[in-house]
Amino acid sequence: MASCPITSIAKIVDRIHNLSTMHGVFKKEKEAQYVQDVYDWFYPMIKQARRNFPEQEPVYELLGSILALEVQLIENKLNL
Repeated sequence: MASCPITSIAKIVDRIHNLSTMHGVFKKEKEAQYVQDVYDWFYPMIKQARRNFPEQEPVYELLGSILALEVQLIENKLNL
């Protein structure tokens, strides 16, 4: 994902959407797994994509901040 300028952004937006709409739909275990996936896969992907496409750095910065906010909200709800 980090090797494509379009996919790297689309996947972040998709994960933000998934996180923001999962409350009341997914079980707590699945919500926790989605949060863990952000730490394991999405944050490293954003870091690599920023290196690969420095002209898109402002977008990665913004989406990374929104992603972090969604993660924080879920972690607070789940008491992680």
